[in-house]
Amino acid sequence: MTLASFARRRVLQALVTLLALTLVVHAGISLIGGDPVRALFGFVPPSPAELAELRARYGLDQPYPAQYLAYLTQLLRGNLGVTISLTPQPVTSVVAATLPTTAFLIGIGLVLQVTTAYGVAVVTMLRRNKLVSALTWWLAVAATAAPVIFTAWALRSYFTLGYGGRDWFPYRYDGTAGAYVLPLIALVAMLAGPVILLFRSELLDTLRSTFTKFAVASGHSDLRIVGVHAAKASAGPVIAYLGASLGYLMTGVVIVEAIYDIPGVGNLILDSVARRDRAVVVGGVLVISVLAILGGMTADIVAATLDPRLRLEGDGPPH
Repeated sequence: MTLASFARRRVLQALVTLLALTLVVHAGISLIGGDPVRALFGFVPPSPAELAELRARYGLDQPYPAQYLAYLTQLLRGNLGVTISLTPQPVTSVVAATLPTTAFLIGIGLVLQVTTAYGVAVVTMLRRNKLVSALTWWLAVAATAAPVIFTAWALRSYFTLGYGGRDWFPYRYDGTAGAYVLPLIALVAMLAGPVILLFRSELLDTLRSTFTKFAVASGHSDLRIVGVHAAKASAGPVIAYLGASLGYLMTGVVIVEAIYDIPGVGNLILDSVARRDRAVVVGGVLVISVLAILGGMTADIVAATLDPRLRLEGDGPPH
């Protein structure tokens, strides 16, 4: 399979995934009990005329298939709809206001995950010490096994004053750099473990290959052989794994934002689920999913460029 065919295939898969996702989320929020229009009035009972007018405004008086088709139509025009509110706002502007915070967490989290995995894996290969290797393996397994919700709560409980812990970091998000430290540690821990294990395995296979023996015979230093040549040759599967794990990372971002009360897209989605604000929930999930799918697609293409063997996935038998 050529690189161009591989890229076209990934783009088509991304479009189909997004379409299926809109249906699942749109239908899922519709099945949750409660009336979002009635909830707007709080404890003041609205009149039947007011309820009918608002339901008509938001299209909630139509059968569900008509509601979904109407949503798809406006989505194709680049319109994510409006919030369910007595003073409705465009969902695009509401999500855009929270997107930079979420994008920052995702971007910095990915960079820290990659650099941590690279550093630990390379040092482990260079040291070739049984104690260091065993300690690295156990720490990576522990980080892989610990759910992000447990890690985030444990860090918050121990390093902030909210639960009687240390006053090292803010208990609630305050916009300072310190407010991002614990959330980023929790995000890095959720993926750094499996990436370290995978990278170590790939490095071991590469270091046993003829390619490495040639590099040694050429007189390169151990650091250059492991940290540059072997790491580059081992990067393809690691990058592909990171791309496939972006959806999992996005789920972790939603959880971390909720625990640390960070005003990002994840927190916005959870608040909107409580209000049954379907347009905001679907819009937020769609934006996060687009980021995950685009990132995963880019990672797949980069990995296939570095390692052409990955393009064979899904190919038929040779003719």
